[in-house]
Amino acid sequence: MSRKLEKELFVSNTTGCSVLETTVMICIGLACCVLWSSMKVRKIFPEKGLARFLSEFFIFGLVPLFAIHISSNIHPLLLTIAFFVPSVFLHYSSPINWNYLKRIRNNKGQQTTDTADYDHRIASVTFYRSQMMLATVTCILAVDFPFFPRKHAKVETWGISLMDLGVGSFMFSSGTVAGRKNDIKQPGAFKKVLLNAFILFLLGIFRIFLTKGIEYQEHVTEYGVHWNFFFTLSFMSITIFILRKSLSKLSYFYLATSVTVLHHFLLVCTPFQRWVLSAPRTDIFSQNKEGIASLLGYTSIFLYGMHAGSILLVDRPRMYTRAESWKRFQKLFFPLVSLISLYFVSDFFTNGISRRLANTPYVTVVAFANLFFLCLYLLYDAYIFPPSFPYSERVPVILESANNNGLLVFLLGNILTGLVNLTFDTLHSSNVKGLLILTVYLFIICYGTDRLEARGIRFRL
Repeated sequence: MSRKLEKELFVSNTTGCSVLETTVMICIGLACCVLWSSMKVRKIFPEKGLARFLSEFFIFGLVPLFAIHISSNIHPLLLTIAFFVPSVFLHYSSPINWNYLKRIRNNKGQQTTDTADYDHRIASVTFYRSQMMLATVTCILAVDFPFFPRKHAKVETWGISLMDLGVGSFMFSSGTVAGRKNDIKQPGAFKKVLLNAFILFLLGIFRIFLTKGIEYQEHVTEYGVHWNFFFTLSFMSITIFILRKSLSKLSYFYLATSVTVLHHFLLVCTPFQRWVLSAPRTDIFSQNKEGIASLLGYTSIFLYGMHAGSILLVDRPRMYTRAESWKRFQKLFFPLVSLISLYFVSDFFTNGISRRLANTPYVTVVAFANLFFLCLYLLYDAYIFPPSFPYSERVPVILESANNNGLLVFLLGNILTGLVNLTFDTLHSSNVKGLLILTVYLFIICYGTDRLEARGIRFRL
């Protein structure tokens, strides 16, 4: 058996795990944030230099990596509780250095009184987006190693896993920042969309030639024979512009719900789903049926993200007080209840969640999980720090760097993943070797973006 075929079989026919187990895994990221904040407010965290970077890299890069590894033997709920223990210990054993906090607040507050720089950035959104991005690039390489639990790998057809949730979360996160502006009425808006779509399409073409040329392993049932994630992003951007232009009176939330209900109808009430799952790959459309079928589902997820962004990032106040954060949370509560209700209704009429189809149960679970964690981060940020505490002190540099260089993180992660797979026999690597390679891989990505941030260079999504 060739190495290519062996690797394809290694990531095939997985069944995932429960929705609860998948979503609880993400709480480990919140535990890391709480630990960093607990150390920050007690002035026991390095402020500058290599010590600062290594400390942040350990908390936000290595802790989640090792948590994924040991989650095969320990239930994620127990694992998450364990990761909150150090913060609880600090809370009861070491008092907060309030003099330090007041000094930082006053000094930074005086420097930014006129520009109000930190007021226009929201720490909760940065925490959410950057941790999602780091988790994504961690999983896309880790899945090729034996130490990565198979229950977290992408599911074949029915079910959900950490990686399935990660793909949808990438779409939701991208939609979040897109929802902060209404640019469809600007001159040349459609030309700009077409240009972006064309660039993404070219990246998709490049990926086809690259993977075919070097005989890189491919999981055909993920998107199809030729289709890849860049094609989804390309066609989705055009689809969303047309929907927003033609149905401009609908809010992003109702537009997303309409699209996923239409998609659900096509899958359940027509032969569409049967064609996707069982039709032979005889032409260009059937060869890429998964990519075509999932397009509307990913479009819905992106629109749900735009709805969240329109609440969190539009009409931002002069200062995010606890009352202001609570008001934003209340606006997100109705979508949360609606999404979980729609999930149970749609799940009743299908075989369950399917990332392969991007059906309504999958869309609603992804949107609910992302909205839920956005709400947690929103309340966390509001109640951990004083309202006037500057943004630059509320967010670790390593996360700010990942958020500001999201495009670079994503592209670099994909390039390095390919290089590692071509260089090492990942399938037969020991756990120690695999974890060491992932550590170096994450270090390159995090240190590279950290240095770019220090020089004011940014590659945004």
